[in-house]
Amino acid sequence: MPHLLPTDDGYAAWRREFGEMAMIGLREQYLGVLGRALDRLLYFTHTISETPDVVANLRNRSLWLGGALCLKFDDVPTLFLTWKQGRDNCNLIGVNDESLWLPLALDRINASTEEPWDVLYSATLQRVSFFTCEEVEGPIAVRHDFKGDSTLASLWVGVGYERDQRICDADDLYVGLDPPLNVSELPLLETMEC
Repeated sequence: MPHLLPTDDGYAAWRREFGEMAMIGLREQYLGVLGRALDRLLYFTHTISETPDVVANLRNRSLWLGGALCLKFDDVPTLFLTWKQGRDNCNLIGVNDESLWLPLALDRINASTEEPWDVLYSATLQRVSFFTCEEVEGPIAVRHDFKGDSTLASLWVGVGYERDQRICDADDLYVGLDPPLNVSELPLLETMEC
């Protein structure tokens, strides 16, 4: 028997629930890290297909990968950001359990501690803002606003298409100090501050 998709009403309800669950998970993860200083930033990359490109682009202001981003803050569990697909939608999710990646044997690459990424290290996470897009209900991007001794910096993480350089319903992960090219198309879902 073929797999039948739910009716439009059922599918819309499922999309809403999937997006709400992703948002609840992100809220819980960020409650513990707001007001904390960033110790380390790591990329979890697919060994053969992504690692060479990520390493080659470590000093760029942005890069794309398919794995995850790891944010380590002082004295709290590590936060991992990645994408999760539910049926035909991708959402940004946050988890604090590295075991999710153990069977995938992803490489762990430290983000550069030199310019331009140096502004993030030892800076305090002051605010996070979650964004969505037309195709998805729930979070697909987050802007982290950091405050250092004399600097302010933002770190963007979102799901999207590398080939189009867009944040949208897709399974690549954008990581950058600058907003994504289509930031004006991303409605704000909510903001959390310390």
